Amino acid sequence: MSKYTFEITHFLSDREVAELEAECAPSFQMLNRRYMPDVDLSQGYTPEPEYLDLVRTSWLVDEESDRPEHTALVEGLGFAFGKLLQQRTALRWCVARDSDGAFLTMGRMDENPAKVSVPVFSYVEKREKLMNGEVFSDFFKQLSPDVLGA
Repeated sequence: MSKYTFEITHFLSDREVAELEAECAPSFQMLNRRYMPDVDLSQGYTPEPEYLDLVRTSWLVDEESDRPEHTALVEGLGFAFGKLLQQRTALRWCVARDSDGAFLTMGRMDENPAKVSVPVFSYVEKREKLMNGEVFSDFFKQLSPDVLGA
């Protein structure tokens, strides 16, 4: 089995991050209104892993016919997870490339420990049916702070 490799092609500018937030914020706000209506996001937000877990778990158990599409969950929680990583770690929004092509991720390029990439949208997408209610909290429990640059 060959070792996975990727290259960070560029870090997003503040303008690019703002554009990404403008694209993803409506999904996040819609999820918040539906599942956490007592949380006021009108003055901005500082996501916490437990909050993201509650929103995701609420979506998982939502059996209503008008449950938001999975793509809205990926977009909204993916961006919020990225924002959380940016606030708590040395990871920054970037574009990386691997053998499958380019992808948006949270990355870090240091001499020590090494390049790090957390593809936040894929992280949410791949856990669509996973019944663990603490996927965001577990992320921080499972990785050492030095890997994330925390």
